Amino acid sequence: WQRHPGKYSSPTKFVEGRLVVPRFVLHELQRLADSDDDIKRQRGRRGLELLKNMQKDPAADVRIHEDDLQGNEPVDLKLVKLAKLMDARICTTDFNLSRMASIQGVEMLHIHDLVNAVKPMVFTGEEIEVRLVKDGKEPNQAVGYMEDGTMVVVSDGKRALGQTVKVSVTSALQTQAGRMIFAKLDR
Repeated sequence: WQRHPGKYSSPTKFVEGRLVVPRFVLHELQRLADSDDDIKRQRGRRGLELLKNMQKDPAADVRIHEDDLQGNEPVDLKLVKLAKLMDARICTTDFNLSRMASIQGVEMLHIHDLVNAVKPMVFTGEEIEVRLVKDGKEPNQAVGYMEDGTMVVVSDGKRALGQTVKVSVTSALQTQAGRMIFAKLDR
């Protein structure tokens, strides 16, 4: 995202400015979309589809940056170099890109940080409802997910697999992948 030009404000009003997509990023998305690996292919196609939808939004100022940077460097390194040259921020869901760019002084907008910041807080002792959908890693554990996708690990929950149950929160853990809640089955 360029900070100054343009008037684009995302539908959530969290991001304003011009979205600049380097041509080499488009090439990378196309390479992924053509991949033999199903997961890479889906990610590439989803990225191209999201970009297409943003271009259709009349409030969006989306520009394709045609100039490529010299060299055979990976896309992430080129992206950081270009952001520095343009005095722009990088908006990403890629944790490693975010870390690398931050170390080099490029301001980051990390989507997962935003998602985690707006998730509802839960506190020890709080009672929540969750549908238990699979076994946990430890014996007798079960796992469920809150509406926002937060994983809930329930001790002694295996006997209630497939059911929606009330559980009491025993602790919460923030990880790089998101938040995990640990709970016990209410008797």
